[in-house]
Amino acid sequence: MVDMALAYLEPQRLIQLDGETYELHRQVSDREWQLEKKSNGQYVTYPIDELHRKYVSCELTFVGIEGIRLSSSSTVDRQLAALDILEYGGEEDKEVKLTKSDKKRLAKNRRRVADAKVRYAYVKAVEAARLDCLTEATLAPVIKTVWESLCKPNVQPNWVTVYRWYKRYLDGGRDIRTLLSKDCMKGNRKRRYSNEFIDFIRVAVKNRYLQREKNTITDTLNLAIDLVRKENRLRPSGTQLPLPTKSLVKSVIEEIPAFDRSVARNGREAALREFRSVLHEIVTSRPLERVELDHSKFDLMVLDDNTYMPLGRPTVAVALDVFTRSILGLYIGFEPPSYHTVAQCLKHAILPKTDLRSKYPDIINEWEPHGVMDMIVLDNALENHSANLEALGGSLGISFLYVPRKKSWFKPYVERVIGTLNRDTAHGIPGTTFSNILEKGDYDAAKNAVVTLSTFKEMVHKWVADVYHQEEHDSLLKRPATMWKEHAADYPVPLPADPNDFDALIGGVRYRSVTHKGVEMSGLFYNSKELAEMRLKWGSTFRATVRYNPCDLGHIYVIDPETNQPLRVDALRKDYSTGLSEWQHKLCKKYAREYLDRADIEAVAQAKEEIRELAQRDLMGKRVKTRSTAYRFVKTESGSDDSPVSNNHESESVNDFAIPETGQEEHVPSGATHKSQTAGKSVEISHQSSDTPRKLNIIVDDS
Repeated sequence: MVDMALAYLEPQRLIQLDGETYELHRQVSDREWQLEKKSNGQYVTYPIDELHRKYVSCELTFVGIEGIRLSSSSTVDRQLAALDILEYGGEEDKEVKLTKSDKKRLAKNRRRVADAKVRYAYVKAVEAARLDCLTEATLAPVIKTVWESLCKPNVQPNWVTVYRWYKRYLDGGRDIRTLLSKDCMKGNRKRRYSNEFIDFIRVAVKNRYLQREKNTITDTLNLAIDLVRKENRLRPSGTQLPLPTKSLVKSVIEEIPAFDRSVARNGREAALREFRSVLHEIVTSRPLERVELDHSKFDLMVLDDNTYMPLGRPTVAVALDVFTRSILGLYIGFEPPSYHTVAQCLKHAILPKTDLRSKYPDIINEWEPHGVMDMIVLDNALENHSANLEALGGSLGISFLYVPRKKSWFKPYVERVIGTLNRDTAHGIPGTTFSNILEKGDYDAAKNAVVTLSTFKEMVHKWVADVYHQEEHDSLLKRPATMWKEHAADYPVPLPADPNDFDALIGGVRYRSVTHKGVEMSGLFYNSKELAEMRLKWGSTFRATVRYNPCDLGHIYVIDPETNQPLRVDALRKDYSTGLSEWQHKLCKKYAREYLDRADIEAVAQAKEEIRELAQRDLMGKRVKTRSTAYRFVKTESGSDDSPVSNNHESESVNDFAIPETGQEEHVPSGATHKSQTAGKSVEISHQSSDTPRKLNIIVDDS
């Protein structure tokens, strides 16, 4: 695992900027920081946007980061929280009508709180005295002083009692709640009735109360009495069982969890609906505390930017900050939901978006929300449970919460935002596929599509920055952009200490041997002078953790076993591997093995060029799925937000392409066959008729 510390733009933080060491002196406004140059004490002012730009371009680095992340709750915070609970003491809510038992319990709770405050006064006095030893001689004067001041309790407490309070307070982590009296633990804790007698009531509850007919407690009591009377007829007079009472039946019913009772009487789905808002309320107190992330296919057919052929419906991933309702990041592409779509979305969410307006000049407002979050809420899907995602979370201090299946209300905010984004950018536009088949009718989305993929990306980014973030939110009664500005200033935004290592963090993880050849992975070799120096320290051959970007096999990161820092190592064949995805590499290797009868790197490089020509032709085909797959091979570039990923989609491998044996396609009439000789094999290429998908079926004849 890579050790990735978090750094903040905060006073007294040392940074390296343009080759000079500066100290962040103070934030002079919402958009500017004053820096002190350590070499001569000169003060300079930088806009925060300029600092973000230099950070992303690696011109700004943090100095002296130890990798320690402070907890959000300190001892003082917990002490104040405990005091708040005690100060509450069970105040009456005027809007709620309390029963007699509720009022009795409320009064008892207030007495417990008052007693705890008195004990707390004695404990704090003992703690303030800083006594070397706790004996009767040392504690008695302190106790007497406090008692004369408070006159509580009625009798001065014994020194042993105060000693026990103090010891309980220390053992409980100085939590004032440990001083609450435990009167509820006094008295008999066992039932007066035998288990044999209680079993009759449980049978009555099961057969009468826990039924979909929703029988009452009185009906259950009548059945229980009938069962006991039948049993008593068989017993001698001295062993008769008492008749159950309504209160006893009610207590047995209350032993069953309320949710289980609701499932038995109303059904599981009704019980889930009944308890969902009560059991899973979402409460946040600051930005980046909880982020919800989800994927969805949008209801719009998009076109290729060069051929203007329909590519299909793009997948969009959205990361939403729950507290400010701000969208932190996006992923737009044709990859099915996977670890890498999550990683690409997180990369966009965490790093400042300094190039947004240069990339999309028509966007008016800045997209400010960014930073490392504390928790991410994800679907409980198989692709979200991966060692790579756990390693990424561990490196950045991110925890993951997986919602149960068919429980979308566990992440309601991102679900609603995706729905709004889909309606605003995909519906009412030529090429929309509509949200249901009844609305679609006989509308042909592919024929009417006019929006290219690059235009769709610009539409989504503009919607986020200029529409969603600038409109007043119904729940917040503020704009998300305003909510972020107001609260992000109170909580420094955490960032990865070194953005250079971020690609290593979000990449896949492998364990490989480091030898004189370097590192071998998927038939590619990686080596460098720095890696050779690492071997001098750890041995001529040693095992190391390797991280790689499945979108770009041109380089890998070898993790130093001692420092856990990544070392970038380039591929020896950069001309072949730079910008090549793992999915593309597997496709090239399969082509080379099956149709070139070779598996060396030269054959794989040749296969890459031949498959690229085939993919270019498939982009003009009729089948949308074939064009989407071809687009993944031809158009994707390393690091782009629609770059292909392979490790989760082996099922979509080379069979999505028809691989011909010749470098050029020859014209063959529909239904006819054509034979050619390639690499010593007879290859039969069968063209299907024009009304079926345009695909070449390869038949290799070994005879």
